[in-house]
Amino acid sequence: MRPILIPWMMLSSLTILASSCTDGSKSVEPGPHSDTSSMPSGQEETSSPSSCTAETISTQQFLMAFNACPVGNCGPQDHTVHLAGSDDGLEWTLLTAFSRGHGGSVPDIVRYNGDLFLFHTRGNTDHTWDRLDDCLQVVEQGVVAISGGDEGDRGWVDPSLVVDGDDLVLFYLPGIPGADPAACAPEEDTCERNIHSARANVASFPTFTVVTGDRVNVTIGKPPTELRGFSDPDILPLADGTFLLNISSGENTLVYTGTELDGPFVSPTSDGSLLWASKHQGGVPTAIQEMNNLDVWLYVHGRNSDGAWEIRRAVSNGRTELDAQAFYVVIDASIFGHDKSRNVQGVFSPSIVYWSQ
Repeated sequence: MRPILIPWMMLSSLTILASSCTDGSKSVEPGPHSDTSSMPSGQEETSSPSSCTAETISTQQFLMAFNACPVGNCGPQDHTVHLAGSDDGLEWTLLTAFSRGHGGSVPDIVRYNGDLFLFHTRGNTDHTWDRLDDCLQVVEQGVVAISGGDEGDRGWVDPSLVVDGDDLVLFYLPGIPGADPAACAPEEDTCERNIHSARANVASFPTFTVVTGDRVNVTIGKPPTELRGFSDPDILPLADGTFLLNISSGENTLVYTGTELDGPFVSPTSDGSLLWASKHQGGVPTAIQEMNNLDVWLYVHGRNSDGAWEIRRAVSNGRTELDAQAFYVVIDASIFGHDKSRNVQGVFSPSIVYWSQ
């Protein structure tokens, strides 16, 4: 995930130079932490579009990556990644210029070193990151490598990215080979789960070095009964210099705050009790801070009355428990059009950034 604060002189909606492109050469619910990451590293150039003709277009201010899957087949291997644009964070338009049928699960989008990058777990792909050009075409892709840590770090899932100076920082849930990393094993009444982070820079990318310690450590599988899962971190830098870390627990979202990216994150309540930004309204969060009034826009995915996944938004200061009335559906299967939407089981796993050149 994820969002990067744009310099304050870029507060207004922008009309920017972008590019138009010509073409170049069982059903598993989409819950948190689906899929495992791979361990080898590497990168490769992909074929570029035959041409991009620069032209001035009215560009949407926000860019969102999300997953979708076909009806009846919604395991990680069936997930596809899509992009949408919006000027207000409510009305979203599908960006069909992005590669159709792109695989990958739990995508996170970030702008780093002047380029857009997509990170994701493998799903049905052979890579875990993509670099996009101004035409939203994949021009390079590869596999994240982890230096340090242990087997869990090297099997990371649920990526969330943030830029810190010259570094790119990856927040993630450590993996557990052959098991659900977000939940306790069936024979366990309780277990510990944590969120870790790792750093890369321009010279080391795509190798990330694990930062010592846990960003968050919790015990799950016991009261409070709501905390029976822990996954899908989303890291957000705030204008006051602090950081907001939203974490999924099933179809709920927990809030943690921190003063340093490499330090511990804690609940912002006065007594240390859990703060639920979303309770039964959705999990797998992404958030962004609106730069004019500093509101935090929280996006989650949840299921509607028909059981289809949809993406919802709520607005707050980022440290508030939100009820059902605070959430508004912003993306559902209808974004693909009337005919195609009938074949889509739902949309989920959002990730939002400011879209600028």
